[in-house]
Amino acid sequence: VSDGKFVFVLSGGPNFKSKKIHIYTLEGNLVNSYDNITIGLNESKRYGVENHWEPEGLAIDSLSRKLLLMYAMGDSGKRVVKVYPLPIKYE
Repeated sequence: VSDGKFVFVLSGGPNFKSKKIHIYTLEGNLVNSYDNITIGLNESKRYGVENHWEPEGLAIDSLSRKLLLMYAMGDSGKRVVKVYPLPIKYE
């Protein structure tokens, strides 16, 4: 996702390992890295036994200037999607 000045990239697998957010300029220069994103992890542990906590989307709330992280969690066939706001300083 981009706010017109920076590009934000969310990565990580469908497991309980920390997720990552990398922030780049529009020219592709790395501005900052957050390699230990765990927001939503504890809640995801209540949604089944398959240990599924997978990043599915990223958006920017233009009013609060927070990143919005979307995760799929829970067992196959019973997955839910949750959105979490995450304040990140990047300027």
